[in-house]
Amino acid sequence: LETLCLEEESAYIVESTPEFAKYRLDRLGIPLVEISTAPDIWHPEQAMEAALKIGRILRATGRVQRGIGTIRQDINVSIEGGARQEIKGIQELELIPEVIRREILRQQNLLKIQEELRKRGISEKDIDDPIYDVTDALSQTGSQMIKRSLSKGERIFGMRVKGFRGLIGREIQPGRRFGTELADYARVFGGVKGILHGDELPGYGIGDEEVRRIRDMLSCYDDDSFILVIGKESSSKLALESVRSRIKFSIRGVPSETRKALPDGNTSFMRPMPGAARMYPETDILPVKTAPIISKIRELPRMPEETVNELIKEYGINSELAWDLYDEGKIQLFKKLVSYGAPASFTAATLTSTMRMLRREGESIERITEDHLVELFKFLGEGRLAKEAVPDILRGVARGDYSSVHDYLRERSMNLDELDSLIDSILERFRDKVLERGDRAFGMLMGEIMKIARGRIDGAIVSERLRAKLEEFLKA
Repeated sequence: LETLCLEEESAYIVESTPEFAKYRLDRLGIPLVEISTAPDIWHPEQAMEAALKIGRILRATGRVQRGIGTIRQDINVSIEGGARQEIKGIQELELIPEVIRREILRQQNLLKIQEELRKRGISEKDIDDPIYDVTDALSQTGSQMIKRSLSKGERIFGMRVKGFRGLIGREIQPGRRFGTELADYARVFGGVKGILHGDELPGYGIGDEEVRRIRDMLSCYDDDSFILVIGKESSSKLALESVRSRIKFSIRGVPSETRKALPDGNTSFMRPMPGAARMYPETDILPVKTAPIISKIRELPRMPEETVNELIKEYGINSELAWDLYDEGKIQLFKKLVSYGAPASFTAATLTSTMRMLRREGESIERITEDHLVELFKFLGEGRLAKEAVPDILRGVARGDYSSVHDYLRERSMNLDELDSLIDSILERFRDKVLERGDRAFGMLMGEIMKIARGRIDGAIVSERLRAKLEEFLKA
């Protein structure tokens, strides 16, 4: 770990146009700690392991918030021949390896585009064609998208991109093409919605004849492509100039950028990579001597491994469950619930994997309170509920079907009198087989009873009552 900085969160831009920038202020001034590793992480999984380790140490202090957004990972990725990229805002640890793999793929594909341009003999001075208004070429178009824009008084501007035919539409990440990168620049610097380019047309309701007219107006040869932007003249030209700048850089290689992590593991352009000048001490605060502060720290918190190993030893649960409890901050709740008598592994799995399953199903698990869980595990410990019923009970609470676990018991559970009556009826129904098989009929009888009783009463209680009644039945 190379640096540890105390910072204040800044406001960030949520919308930018040539006329204005819109900032979001809800995180402005929030204190945060930035911890940076040295550039000695060599594979994607190692990066995830490092982030997990740092996060666990931070949580061990008991001084950091929990939940999505409270800890975010920014990753710097570079490859040989490429350039360093700062990828910001990864909130899911499991996404880190995929983001890195896709960034490596993106840079490799950009280098392939650079090599192809070198073979085609394209230089930066070839990308200096003027910007033209090509609205007339599409004035009679059948494209609804174009019609809507023209009806608002917008115009269509375009420029030729010499020697780029087939390259703007080339995929550089799954589902993202080089043209998508160019569109990011147009949006950030010009405030437009995006671009259209020659590798994707005809399309969007724009036909062959209209594409031919556009190519003629922009003086495109067979190996050339073109970029179109729709909007006001000022913003459209700003967008096209930013696209031109990015296209020129593709001839040099891969630009260093600050990029945003997307939910699928891809990334999108946010802004150019800032220089060191943006980092400076807080001018309104005098220097602070840290030695006296550090000397007051008498005891460091226990390391995560110590806590988890103690949990494994004391309760006999496996390592995966113990780490899940630690990472989700549920150790104290686990200790409270397991005291009511349910098996430790089942209790831990309910708090972790069962809750995750319900969340994946789209259930509103935030409705499941600690009081619900305490009530649930008390009933389990008393044998009034079967373990098999737990997912359905929690699902019902999450949906609002039950305001309490007691509601479920009143509606669905089976008491001992009902169980005894069920056992008697099953014994009578299978009288001949029971008399023929004797004690060996137990498994068959248990299966028939559990078809009705599963989830309504503990299976261990069913087994105990059935054995006693089977013995009485055979004696009689």
